[in-house]
Amino acid sequence: MKDIATFIGYALIALLAFRFYSEWEKKGGGISLSQADCEVIAVETIQDTYIVNDNFDFGYTVLAKIRNVGHHGTMTIKAMLSTSEGNYERSQQLVFNPLQETVLRYQFAEPTINATGIQGRILCTP
Repeated sequence: MKDIATFIGYALIALLAFRFYSEWEKKGGGISLSQADCEVIAVETIQDTYIVNDNFDFGYTVLAKIRNVGHHGTMTIKAMLSTSEGNYERSQQLVFNPLQETVLRYQFAEPTINATGIQGRILCTP
């Protein structure tokens, strides 16, 4: 009888731990092992033209100057463009050395030349 009670006790603990972990993951929990620390130095949004499928196309480019003020590690950089025609995102993970600085270009060919309220943003996380 004692073995059954012990088994049920351990099963309940495991169930509670699993429930806690799954809720934590849903809320964006997760442990970042990267020791990088991202700093956005400058962001600029410009009108641009691209060649898409051998044709010229109009769009916008979000330029970002990023610096790692931490140790060597991986950073996730997300570029966002908001317009009257919709919101668009680009994302990538890059490895940075300590104090490394770089300029990144994110191209958005989706908006038309008639789009208004153009705003570019950069979000970076280790």
